[in-house]
Formats: sequence, structure tokens, C-alpha cells
Amino acid sequence: MKRRIITRISLLSILWLIFASGVLSAQNRRIQTMEDLFAKYEQTKGVGYISISPSLLKLAKAADSKELDEVFNSIVSLKILNMDITPDLESLANRIRQDVQNLVKQQSYEEIVKMKDGDSNFVIYLSRNKDKNSKQLEALLMIANDESELVLIGISGRITQKVIDAILDGKIGIIP
Repeated sequence: MKRRIITRISLLSILWLIFASGVLSAQNRRIQTMEDLFAKYEQTKGVGYISISPSLLKLAKAADSKELDEVFNSIVSLKILNMDITPDLESLANRIRQDVQNLVKQQSYEEIVKMKDGDSNFVIYLSRNKDKNSKQLEALLMIANDESELVLIGISGRITQKVIDAILDGKIGIIP
């Protein structure tokens, strides 16, 4: 009887250790993609999250603009994280900034626009298609922050020059 109880306790302890290590590794996993970055923080207290589906993007397009129609048809995903930086959330904002920098370095994102105005910073990074012969981009990652707010915007899909131009010209109203 004692042997059976010890065996059960040992098995439960092993199962608990396996479960606990799985939970911890999921929380501390390395961010490999832009999707991982947004998934890591989307449920975090103090962080606002918006994910806009391609269907909604197509509904939002201008009815008479073939150029914008092409732009919206090429976007697969649009995600936004937003947070007000308060003293108790400063460390979270720093972790998000660090995760962005790690992703940019790991995945060889290229900085294409960098703006600084007073204490406000805005940077756009792009990721090229893995096919070296392709001129298409697969993702745009934008980060805007100052002392009081942090905004992270991710766009994935078939990113063409028309998409970039529409963003920079304000035709897609996401630049803060």
C-alpha cells in the first residue's frame, strides 16, 4: 500500500513538473515572428489590442478607388497594441520595446522610416519575403512612442510599394 501511494505521489509530482515547465516555457518563449510579438502582449493588463480582419479592411476601402482596393486586398493582417505608459507600466513598455528590437534583429527587419519630434519617436521596419528573387515585402512593423504612450502596429500580407505609399500618405489612417 505504501509503495502504491509513493508511486502515485511520484507520478503526480512528475506530471506537475512537466506542466509547470511547459507553462513557464510558453511564457518565456522567444519571439520568432511579428504574430508572436502581438500574441505575447494581447491579453496583458494595461495593453489595448486590436486585430482587424481582411474582411473588415475590404469593407473599409473607398468604393471608387481602385488603388486602395488593391492595397486593402493585399493586406492579410493588421494588428495594433496600444498602452498608456504610467509609472507602474514603464517596465512593461520597456519589455515590449526590447522584444521589438530583438525581433527586428533576429528576423533582419530593415528600418525604412525613422522620425523624432521632441520626445516622440516613430519607426517603420519592413521584412522582405524569404524568396530572395521576390521584391515583395511580407510585413511592416511600426512603433510610435513617447513618454506617455506606446503604439505598435503590424501589417502582414503582400506588402507592395502601393501599401507603403498609402500608409505614408495617410490614405490608411494608422499613422499617429
